[in-house]
Amino acid sequence: MEAQPRRPRLSYANVTATLALVIVLGGSAYAASAGGSLVGANGTIHGCAPRNGGTLKVVKPTKGCPKHTVAIVWAQSGQPGVAGARRRRAR
Repeated sequence: MEAQPRRPRLSYANVTATLALVIVLGGSAYAASAGGSLVGANGTIHGCAPRNGGTLKVVKPTKGCPKHTVAIVWAQSGQPGVAGARRRRAR
């Protein structure tokens, strides 16, 4: 008679760890997809700045700004800058 390989038992810790991993990976995938993107389809980023100074808040393109803030928009990429000084190689 051949011995069958023993199957590991499901424990509460194994099930909980697997569920947590699935939730984290799913959330990461959602954030990386268009559903969680902060960059608009045309490559612009939208933000809300308080009128009296303070912290800029980056928002999704579909969201509006709350009262007492100003909506601002800027491009994700701009014109390339001037090349920096070349570093000499050590000998």
